[in-house]
Amino acid sequence: MDAIIWIIVGFVLGVVIIIAAAVIVSKKKRAAVPNQQDSSFFIADYQKLIAEQLVTDEIDGPQLSAWFKANSTESDDVLFFIAKPTKKHSVMLGVSDYPVGLDIEHSLLQAVVESKKNQPLKIRLISFQSMADGVKQMLNEDGLAIITK
Repeated sequence: MDAIIWIIVGFVLGVVIIIAAAVIVSKKKRAAVPNQQDSSFFIADYQKLIAEQLVTDEIDGPQLSAWFKANSTESDDVLFFIAKPTKKHSVMLGVSDYPVGLDIEHSLLQAVVESKKNQPLKIRLISFQSMADGVKQMLNEDGLAIITK
């Protein structure tokens, strides 16, 4: 009888540990995503991004790295984002006026975000014909990559 009680206690403790770990991971992921509650959050609209977009045959890691380096701050409190420009990612990165018909398979958003305030600082739109394998591997199944400085 004592063995059964210990098995049940062990099982319950295991479940509690797994749930606690899942909650911690979820909070860390949410902390890395910008907060859109402030009206000053939106730093660009698609009209401006489309007018100023980078158009290239192939997007690769060195092009992305050079832009991050040129548009970063001295602070270590920034995150670098690359994302397929879905409506979800656009809002998350502070871009308003999502256009109809945007080619998300041949475009990327690239952004620098202040991590403590979850505030986008700089963003650009990139249109390309092909994507280097290294860039493809960085994007998760949702089409997003978050890179720390």
